[in-house]
Amino acid sequence: MRRLITTLLLLAVIAVSGCAHSQRTAVSPVRSAPCNILKELSAARKTVWVAAYGIHFPAIVRELVKLHKSGVSVVVYLDRRSAMSKSTPIYILLNGDIRVLVKKKNALNNRYMIIDGKEVIAGSYDFSPGARRRDDSPEVIRNSPELVRLFSDDFQKMLAAAEL
Repeated sequence: MRRLITTLLLLAVIAVSGCAHSQRTAVSPVRSAPCNILKELSAARKTVWVAAYGIHFPAIVRELVKLHKSGVSVVVYLDRRSAMSKSTPIYILLNGDIRVLVKKKNALNNRYMIIDGKEVIAGSYDFSPGARRRDDSPEVIRNSPELVRLFSDDFQKMLAAAEL
């Protein structure tokens, strides 16, 4: 249900916000989503906030660690079950001194990233290699100030309720 609400919210903001010169929207087919996500992440200079059930795509995990080591503030908010798994990507994030927070109750169905407080990558793509084979939903990249504000507010609320 939360996935549906997030997707509808995303589409509504895209429809309402128009297409001014300073805004950019890109829709990635699933097969190219990891490459497009990595391209957007590599351009980060200040902050990357990630809200996801889990991050199991090794290249995305490596890029987050690389960004953190270069001075970019990286915060990852994960679902409890994913964070408690013995998954190697989770340990890579933690060993990379990335701030990883966990949702206390219920499942975390969000799948988005906010880059430098200027751009949102959102959709149902679950940041895993399996998603390239199973998920047929596109990833939307948008630098609408309204959309960034909505997702940033959501992220801040989740962080307030998270546990380390």
